[in-house]
Amino acid sequence: MSTFWNYYGEPVRQAATGEVPLEYRPGKLYAPLVQDAINCMRLRASDRETWVTIDVREDLRELVVAAGNRPRIWGVHVGHRARDPRVSPFVKHRDTFTRRLTVHVAQRDGNLLLVRVYPGEYRPPLPWQNSARNEPGGDATCRKFWREHAYVYNPRDLVRGTQTDSVPDWF
Repeated sequence: MSTFWNYYGEPVRQAATGEVPLEYRPGKLYAPLVQDAINCMRLRASDRETWVTIDVREDLRELVVAAGNRPRIWGVHVGHRARDPRVSPFVKHRDTFTRRLTVHVAQRDGNLLLVRVYPGEYRPPLPWQNSARNEPGGDATCRKFWREHAYVYNPRDLVRGTQTDSVPDWF
């Protein structure tokens, strides 16, 4: 696990299965924005996890959009670090931008772990992700969201050889 960020002097490490796009990782263009978000968090010792969404001055390319009636493209996202990543929905969509950034931090065994970072408002995990069961409303909330939303399609975001026409059972 790499460390770069801190929360009041305590290191915040990227979780082994953390979803942090490349441009938000240590030493990259938007890494300072992640620290800005962490600085806005108010963690209590009793919190297992928390997230915060902040306003930023930069235009950040959105990674997830409302899918509408666009056909879905299914494949494994290169950014998913789960032990057994499954297919996710993608749609062809023009680039859109936001000035919001969401950061999700968890406390595990006395360590602060960066779990997810993404441009835009809070969004639930995909239904196949382990964290879906901890989501308020459970995986039903996740299914509803991801039936209506998808990643913006870019061939570089798909793990080679994983694109499929098979629709996952949660969809």
